[in-house]
Amino acid sequence: MKRIILFFLFVLSTVTAKAQFEPQWQLVFPEYEDFNITATTAFADGYVLLGSFADTIRVGGITMCSHGKHDVILLHLDTLGVVRNAISIGKEGDDRVSAFFNLNDTLYICGQTTLDGLNKFFIYSYDVSFNQLSDLTFPFEGKLQMDLLKVEHDKLLLGGSMKGTVTIGSQSVINKSDEHAFFIELSQEGELVSSWLTFGSGLHRLYSFVHKGNGDYVLMLNAGKGTLDMPDTPSLAFKGNGVVVANYDSGWNNKKCSVFDCTGFVEATDLVDNGQGCVIGLNYNGTLILGEQTFSSPGSFSSLLIQFDLEGRPIWYSEIGSDDYCRLLNVETNDETIVCTGYHYGKLMVEDEVLEETIDRNTFLVAFDNEGRFSWHIDIEGIDADMGRSLVYDHNSVMLNGICQSATTKNTSGIATVNNKNSTFAHKYILKTDNEKDITDEDSSIKENDNLSDITNQANNSILEDNLLIDVFPNPVKNVLHWSTNQPSDWMLELFDAKGVLLTQKCYNNRQEGYLDLSSCPAGLYIIRISSSEKQGHRVIIKN
Repeated sequence: MKRIILFFLFVLSTVTAKAQFEPQWQLVFPEYEDFNITATTAFADGYVLLGSFADTIRVGGITMCSHGKHDVILLHLDTLGVVRNAISIGKEGDDRVSAFFNLNDTLYICGQTTLDGLNKFFIYSYDVSFNQLSDLTFPFEGKLQMDLLKVEHDKLLLGGSMKGTVTIGSQSVINKSDEHAFFIELSQEGELVSSWLTFGSGLHRLYSFVHKGNGDYVLMLNAGKGTLDMPDTPSLAFKGNGVVVANYDSGWNNKKCSVFDCTGFVEATDLVDNGQGCVIGLNYNGTLILGEQTFSSPGSFSSLLIQFDLEGRPIWYSEIGSDDYCRLLNVETNDETIVCTGYHYGKLMVEDEVLEETIDRNTFLVAFDNEGRFSWHIDIEGIDADMGRSLVYDHNSVMLNGICQSATTKNTSGIATVNNKNSTFAHKYILKTDNEKDITDEDSSIKENDNLSDITNQANNSILEDNLLIDVFPNPVKNVLHWSTNQPSDWMLELFDAKGVLLTQKCYNNRQEGYLDLSSCPAGLYIIRISSSEKQGHRVIIKN
């Protein structure tokens, strides 16, 4: 149940959008013992998946061998779910990736490499063909967890936790005490611009940050039992652990600090800017306290979204809970809708509404509007025990990445106890709201005895039933193509280019309509063939 935590809030009388969704494709990559995809992002008319692997793997018809213990892997998928490119990154040592960022189709990745006991963290950049553009490496001593990377036109922004010394050119960032949070600004050439460090007796870790248009930084970090000292901020003390959201101006003067204290356990998850302020996601059990507000977990672990306004004041929250276990892992926004993914056991609940129920671990995908109202939910078709890890969301589609495991035994912490063989999955869903009107062209609906259809049918020497009607729209199409037939069946949809090369295929069981995202396809002529065990038909489409 939602509670308002401002003195006043103007409530808009809008209708919650109901979303229809169509799983366009579902990929499950081969199961290898040390193959792990950790994140995905939009890139070059498609998506890039980032992970690591060891030994030899084969993905999308491409075979890769690691040079050392582990290498980094980059996979480029188009919007049809086809692997267009894949490369491995690594040398003789152990190379681990931690984060990446896409700026104008230049891909930046950061991680760590270890060789002969020497540790370095790296920042590499690549173009759309995965040609390497830059190679920055920085030695460090001690422990370094590089969780965050964002890129602006003149700066590289990084954060995480550290204990030890990081050497950047002629300068050093040093923390010799406990493992504490850090944030650094680098120039594109790798020179240190500024740094921000925490101190105290507890363990601290920066989980997410936002650099706002006015130059302010909003930092979200975990704080362990003990004290937390941040620049230009009074010392904080935690009896257990907590989450802190700190707002700084461009001169690192503190403007606002929100503290979440918990009687049990709380962890930061994500922080996004939705144009109206910042939305944070966190997980907790027990009782969570924010100022005069308290939150209680209905199960062993629950999740929470909180919207802060432009001044850093909380204005609404929404709970994602379970009677057993629920954990949020990723939050994304397109400035109109906030989409979350993670996993749960038992009943998944939003605003006291039960969305789904499972005994095994299952992925959830839930959306809210900018006033915190529940918008839509996709019931993920999981394989065994699955866990959504990262997503890419735009106005009409969601690409979801995660892992699935064959064993589902759960310990008291809600973690499946299995071997370390994980299958990586990537799912693509096309979304369409109820108030979205389909605009069709009279020429987009034809019977299979029309002239254009006759031309394509002669090439296949097929005989079609006269009563089969295939409708595609819009045609010409720019991004998402809608198709429908006048009768439900188990259809196989195939997409061919003008040379007759099969680009993708998908099965639809007992359906008579669907969607196909063609935004990654070059402009030109394409043919869609729709077939069942009894009938088949074709449509020629134009991609702009």
